Amino acid sequence: MKRLSQSVQVSRTIPRDMIGIGILVLMLAFLSMPPANIWTMGLIALGVVLAIISPPLMIAVVILTVPVQEAIMLPYVRGDFTLTQIAVFGLVIGWGLTFWRYRIWLDIITLWYAAIGGAFLISLIAMDDPGLWVGEVYRWAIAALFFIICRSVLRDWASIRVVVWAMVAATLGTWSYALGQVVAGTGPEGELQNGWVRVWAEFGTPNPLAAYIEFTIPVLLILAILGLRSSFRRHLGEALWMMCGITSVMGMVILALTQSRGGMIGFSLAMVVVLWALPARLRLGTIAAGVLLVGILVVTPAGQSQLHRFSKVFESSEPSATGRIDDRGFGRASLWVAGIRMFEAHPWTGIGAGEYDYHYREFTPVWYDRFPRGQAHNGWLQMAAQAGVAGVVAFTGWVVASLVALISALRRSTEPIARALALGALAIMFAFVAHSLVDYLNVLSLGLQISAVTAIGLNLAPDPLMAYRQQDLPDVSSRGVFRTEIA
Repeated sequence: MKRLSQSVQVSRTIPRDMIGIGILVLMLAFLSMPPANIWTMGLIALGVVLAIISPPLMIAVVILTVPVQEAIMLPYVRGDFTLTQIAVFGLVIGWGLTFWRYRIWLDIITLWYAAIGGAFLISLIAMDDPGLWVGEVYRWAIAALFFIICRSVLRDWASIRVVVWAMVAATLGTWSYALGQVVAGTGPEGELQNGWVRVWAEFGTPNPLAAYIEFTIPVLLILAILGLRSSFRRHLGEALWMMCGITSVMGMVILALTQSRGGMIGFSLAMVVVLWALPARLRLGTIAAGVLLVGILVVTPAGQSQLHRFSKVFESSEPSATGRIDDRGFGRASLWVAGIRMFEAHPWTGIGAGEYDYHYREFTPVWYDRFPRGQAHNGWLQMAAQAGVAGVVAFTGWVVASLVALISALRRSTEPIARALALGALAIMFAFVAHSLVDYLNVLSLGLQISAVTAIGLNLAPDPLMAYRQQDLPDVSSRGVFRTEIA
């Protein structure tokens, strides 16, 4: 049986007229732009070239930029682009110019992405702010397109390894930044708990940072655990195995520093899945050690403080004795009730994609609860509020389809590396489900991270239809397309 292998070859026959037209368009665009915009356009053009030459490397660049968020903004026409947007635009354009090289996978997850888009289209009926609607649609659409690209490009371990290295580097950079916030000990008053700064890096608030860790560390941790076997470690590479272990530990430290209740819940569920990477004889001992550790932490003052914070998740906010509202003590109840009221008022259309915060005060009559906090802090309530029945059904379908697809990939996988990636992606999806009960996580660039990890978890599993065999495809190597052989 041949091993799953793939060689990416740069096409030697890219039409010269395509290159010429592309150069002409770029020159005309550059000549008509202000100097500040030329840098932005130049970076996008560089991304296009890199995406044509090495799509996996450009995907890795996108992953590297996810934690940067809005730390670096580049001007373009009337607005600004983040580094992630610039990288994604370059990747999409470059992949779009050469899409004929790849097999495009339109699986059940992609169809549910499309269903979410359809739900947002229905919500146009109730839309009040086009900018908010477009922003929400863009986040989901770019995540869906990134998923399709990752599915079509990352077809072997060599290409996936590049992306895993990018996850390691991005997490280490985030660790350094978060550590600096702790050392400085300064931050917004609302991000101080028990005398410690709740780190947020460049994610704005601690909860999205915790989600980023949840969507990264489980894969790296499983690779580190399985790398304890010499045969797996040789395939993984000594350097990558060591860095996966180091990064996993640092990532868990970051998660603890965020003090995110949802992050801790999600990561705990992910760790239950990660246990399956351990030999059966070690699972029970690991569970006992974990329970003992948690028990010890709970009886400490810090643990008691965190238990008190967890108890407030389901509470509404209350004014202090001075009448001042401190958002550090806010629970989720008022946010959830507002989402339910929005859904009851507009069950079929929702209030409009991206408009939860826009309408929050309208559906929250109690004065001390009327402080909007970005989203409903529950994935299902957020989708129900902004896109009605269609939104919550489509979101649920997307979650279920992702879980079923990853479980199926895990069962089909025979190679250790394929099983490891599928198990890691499944752990991350379980973390997403658990954390989504108390937060809406399809924000910022987190959707891109989920897309990449899910694609990685699926890509090395054999095709369930057994239709993707090299001998069944025409020999197109002379045209410079992807060649894939599956045993």
